[in-house]
Amino acid sequence: MHIKTYWRSLDKLQQRSFAQNAGTSALYIERHLIQQPPTRHPRPSLLRQLANASDGHLSHYDLYSHFYGAIDDQSALLADIANNP
Repeated sequence: MHIKTYWRSLDKLQQRSFAQNAGTSALYIERHLIQQPPTRHPRPSLLRQLANASDGHLSHYDLYSHFYGAIDDQSALLADIANNP
């Protein structure tokens, strides 16, 4: 799922809760992450936290694709996630 689609499916309280669980703020997500193109490219650790906080709605692949473009080799993506805290 695309991060903007997921974000827009949440009400304001859920957005704040999701952001807090991901270790960031709703304002940061709104201003920088869901824009197309995004105005910021988060560290791998934040991408991990966003995926984990979404309870399965956002995958690491979805997030990396949004911020860094399509990735052909998902195994390389998983290795990158594991090696970059």
